[in-house]
Amino acid sequence: GSADVIRLKNDAELCSRSADCWISVNSSAFTDMVGNPTASPVVLFAASFVFDQGRPSLVNFTIDMNSGTLTLTFDEPVDVRSLLPTSLTLQETANNATGASYALTGGTSNSANGLVIVISLSSSDLSEIKASPIAASIETSFLSLTSTLITDVSHNKFNPVIPINSSTAVQAQGFVADETSPVLNSASVDLNSHEVVL
Repeated sequence: GSADVIRLKNDAELCSRSADCWISVNSSAFTDMVGNPTASPVVLFAASFVFDQGRPSLVNFTIDMNSGTLTLTFDEPVDVRSLLPTSLTLQETANNATGASYALTGGTSNSANGLVIVISLSSSDLSEIKASPIAASIETSFLSLTSTLITDVSHNKFNPVIPINSSTAVQAQGFVADETSPVLNSASVDLNSHEVVL
């Protein structure tokens, strides 16, 4: 089933090429026409092998402005080691020509390889986004990306993610608003200029 295919694709050391693809068949796997089981368990080498050539595609994303995270869900497993967050752009509208946009300058992820990758936004990116009209609500949360964002888990590194153009960005499926109260970090007083800087 599809779940088995996902598990195989998420294991870079199993059936990623012909050399690591074998199948074990036990005696209860098959019977002949009169009901006799397979004579004995056998292990067979794949006589033919077709590489995974499918490119991962973004299924949906959610944004949490409170924790400062983006959660990306793909249609097949991706390799977090290849993640390049600077390939992501958050937009106010589906078409960046009609609204504000912000290209990430960084970000990190502690996710394992798989279908879902959680990206922690950098503090500077989060501050810039909060100061803009982008991601103020689910109605102003759109995402575009380039093919350099991430690749799949297979040994074939020519399977980058399918890009999403900035003129047809996808809207967030889920949104958590910023509910974090601001904290005053420093203050200075200049009696000559009569200024207080917070």
